Amino acid sequence: MFFQSSSQVIFAISDVTSSTLTDVKLYYDIGLAGGNAILNDGTHIMTPQLINISPPVGTAGQTLVTATIHGVGTGTTGLQLFDGSDLCDTITVVSYSIVECLTERQDFGAAALSLNVVQDDVTHACAATDAASCSYLQNELDVTFP
Repeated sequence: MFFQSSSQVIFAISDVTSSTLTDVKLYYDIGLAGGNAILNDGTHIMTPQLINISPPVGTAGQTLVTATIHGVGTGTTGLQLFDGSDLCDTITVVSYSIVECLTERQDFGAAALSLNVVQDDVTHACAATDAASCSYLQNELDVTFP
């Protein structure tokens, strides 16, 4: 927990199975904060936030890419990395915020892709402070398919 100001607190979520949080209970060692009902009652939906792609360069298909996407857990479904077309042939959430993508067998062209994360047909822009962290470049040396 990080106190940003007298009226704002930032929490780090480290292990959840989906982007939907239910029955969230927040306890303080010194009592309840004003406005605690907002946190302790109801359901909270986390928005997927693409932070990083690694490696940022791969071949024309079947490269294993790891994406850091805050707000997704192992139970999250309907994800895709996208820049005009789907990057991933298969996509697996291996743990909270860690997503593995096996790239499609297709030629994405020579320009770097500026990736977004799509969940259930809703597009979420790159949330990294440096947009280059969400870029993927296909290696031009391998653009033929078997």
